[in-house]
Amino acid sequence: MKKLLLIFIILFHLTFYGQKESICRTPSYTNWTYMQQLINLNIANSSGFINQSDMHAKVKIYVHVIRRSNGTGGQTISSTHQAIDILRADFCPVNIFFDWDGEIDFIDNTNFFNSPSDLIFNVNNHNDGIDIYLFDDNAPAGGLANGVGISSEYYVSGSYWYYPYNSLITSHVISHEMGHVLSLWHTHHGTYYEGGDPSQCPELVDGTNSSVCGDYISDTPADPNIQFNVNQNCEWTLSGVDSNGDFYTPDTSNIMSYSSPDCMSYFSNQQGRWMLNALNTIPFLQNLSKIGYGAVDINSVDCGNNSSSSIDSIKKVKVFPNPTDNIITLTFNNASEIKEISIKDKFGKLIYHDFCNEKSTTINTETFQSGLYFIEIKDADKTFIQKIIIQP
Repeated sequence: MKKLLLIFIILFHLTFYGQKESICRTPSYTNWTYMQQLINLNIANSSGFINQSDMHAKVKIYVHVIRRSNGTGGQTISSTHQAIDILRADFCPVNIFFDWDGEIDFIDNTNFFNSPSDLIFNVNNHNDGIDIYLFDDNAPAGGLANGVGISSEYYVSGSYWYYPYNSLITSHVISHEMGHVLSLWHTHHGTYYEGGDPSQCPELVDGTNSSVCGDYISDTPADPNIQFNVNQNCEWTLSGVDSNGDFYTPDTSNIMSYSSPDCMSYFSNQQGRWMLNALNTIPFLQNLSKIGYGAVDINSVDCGNNSSSSIDSIKKVKVFPNPTDNIITLTFNNASEIKEISIKDKFGKLIYHDFCNEKSTTINTETFQSGLYFIEIKDADKTFIQKIIIQP
């Protein structure tokens, strides 16, 4: 009886608070024929492992900034480039790279400026790339794509409603909405009913139905809808249990969650695989991307200036396997340089520290708790940072 009461309270709480502000206004509908193909591909390749020798994609994007009719307001050139840098840095680890010529299409229309909506998608839209529309920081908050894997445009608008009220445009929300265009659901999809998907069902905490329920991604934990209830340490401040009585431990760092934009930081490996499969199989996405296999030509891609890893650093360091459950191996092109190696948890706490002047080294992670970590490698003049996931 107590368990049933707890489940009812949690569902009531999430339903009530679901009416509050949201970073995402994307409707939860899709082309189910294509979605079923992605589910089947994901089940067939359940490891979802992505590395630099695997599939990769280059996707063309167009960037639009909405201003008043007199040319005032809206995003600056600098903030627009910052937003695209964040987008590129978020997608580089999953081998998706964005091709942008640096041109900004300024749309000077006060009516659009004052009222962000999907009507903006009718303005200067392209059929050979993804159109990103950026509104003013003071506009109503939220991002919107036309659906999940439905069409190739989205917008981001406004600022987060909690202190320090940061812009949503220059946050991971720009990557969250791109995730929807590339066919990703919210991490709470199915577990928290969203509509639009005839096959959605709650994901169990133990993961036994994770490939056919929830967000259909097995390496994202069951999520009852974080609904922005996170503290300054990015910890979920509520609690709840699934139908087995197991407590939810949602990932507040996943970009497709309803976490604070300041906590969002990465896509899981299987989310990356899912998006690559979408680019490779859904017709409208095939028309705006180029799929490649084998080693990535690092000189031909841009991972964003705000990324801590430079192009040269990416060439020099390989980290595998990722995710892992017991060991990770690091390999370096230059064995003569002394490298300082640090691993920190998602709160910045130092977990591991050592030096290496060999061509490779192995780190035992068996004592690490499962979750997200950041490995940092410094040499004489560069720093490389990569997210790693420790599995149970």
